Amino acid sequence: MISRFRIAPVGDMLTTDVTTAEIKEAKRLRKERDKRGAGQDLTKNRWIGVLGEIIFGEYLDYLGVDAIWYRDNDFHHDFTIGELKIDTKTQTGNWPVKPGYAMNVSERQVRAEPGDYFFMHFEKPRQVLWLCGSIPRWEFIKQAGRAHKGRSFPGNPEATCSLDVRFIQQKALLSPSEWSCSLPSDAFPGLGQF
Repeated sequence: MISRFRIAPVGDMLTTDVTTAEIKEAKRLRKERDKRGAGQDLTKNRWIGVLGEIIFGEYLDYLGVDAIWYRDNDFHHDFTIGELKIDTKTQTGNWPVKPGYAMNVSERQVRAEPGDYFFMHFEKPRQVLWLCGSIPRWEFIKQAGRAHKGRSFPGNPEATCSLDVRFIQQKALLSPSEWSCSLPSDAFPGLGQF
């Protein structure tokens, strides 16, 4: 199978081109969630989080990982792999990810419960999604700095916070390849028993 995911030009990340159909699907799903009152985040580009979920699901399929996607869930984790809960976090900007880039979670979405955050970045002008990496939630809470609404992030001077957030440098994350290697073997049903 040919992968749509490429090694990024910087860091140990992956990138993929996003299709217009995927953007339309993300906007459609976001609109459905909002109609049901599932929208808790009132930022302008809420559909970008759903786009990240779609692409992350495709990444898991590519890896052959047995995962459940909670398509209608805005309040907890987005995926489970066995007992592991994964909350995807997708941010956006007009620039590619650079060394020292900060990944963030809005203050009201930070939860001290088991699981991982998996971070992505949507580079809007080129319609490229960056799979940046993962960190256990407890580790994120322990290491994260804070930035307040209207301030810029350390490492992302061109970005201004639209909400109060906690942030962490991308280099603190497990790369997508390290993260996938850390998954338990039963997450890959196609491998069989050894």
